[in-house]
Amino acid sequence: MTPLWIALGVLGALILADLAVAWYFIFRYLWRKPDKDPVKQLRRYGEKYAPALEMMVAGLDWLDTQELEDIYITSHDSLPLHARILPADKPTDKVALCVHGYHSSARMDFGASIRFMHECGCNVLIPDDRAHGQSGGHFIGFSYLDRRDCISWCRYIEGRWGADCRILLVGISMGAATVLAASGDDSLPACVRGVLGDCGFCSGWDEFAYQMKKRYRLPTFPILHTADLMLRIFAGYSLRRDTAADMIKNTHIPLLIIHGRADDFVPTYMAEQLYGAAHCDKRLLLVEGAVHGVSYCVAPELYRDAVRDLMERAGMPADQ
Repeated sequence: MTPLWIALGVLGALILADLAVAWYFIFRYLWRKPDKDPVKQLRRYGEKYAPALEMMVAGLDWLDTQELEDIYITSHDSLPLHARILPADKPTDKVALCVHGYHSSARMDFGASIRFMHECGCNVLIPDDRAHGQSGGHFIGFSYLDRRDCISWCRYIEGRWGADCRILLVGISMGAATVLAASGDDSLPACVRGVLGDCGFCSGWDEFAYQMKKRYRLPTFPILHTADLMLRIFAGYSLRRDTAADMIKNTHIPLLIIHGRADDFVPTYMAEQLYGAAHCDKRLLLVEGAVHGVSYCVAPELYRDAVRDLMERAGMPADQ
């Protein structure tokens, strides 16, 4: 066998290995998984999430006493999307659209804080992301497809509560990247008045690159490049296109970015980069001692004051 054939054989084996790892990456991280019990999930995360556990249990106990309405819409690519509505105690045109994070649920991410949003006098709409809960789809949108779903929910809210309604976009983790990206989209309805992004990432590419280096000591090339190409072909999006960091530059509505200083899942510097990219009425709150997604539980009064300030700036002041 000539050296050329040996070289071609080695190259072919490397390409096949890269394709296999890229496919594993997609199915491991970007494919639908069964729903998880939020309380069990927090307990599994260990001691660093202990501050959130008691508040989540209390919040979920309260939520389970409320009457929620199930609703469905159809996505731009013909998937059924599911959400629940927690109506305000008195008639209002204020709606908080709360978008949960990656491989999570509204009960997990907003279990502790949803009562506060309700007490601010808002109708609260909590969707299941695509490929989560009762929504359709197999590929997780990782904020890119979810951005368009978020805008579809805004259209639903506009149709139900009227063109003059006032919407506050709220997102945690991947949900934060979703609402931040949606806030700079040209097709966003004018009734969206403000946006809160809690512990969001700049882009899916940046987040996966960070995790590959931190957890596996792996470079992005060629695995992430190949996986991104496959996502373009089979899922219809790229981890590097229409990112939160790109879209936030077009945001003109009041903005609040919150992040825990002890976040080791989505690093805090991403919040600072997102804040720096925005050119609007903006605020940044970094919470000491808070790991990923638990800033509300670590500093509830600080968090509430920041949200009330955002709602005031957005022209939809919170009920006292």
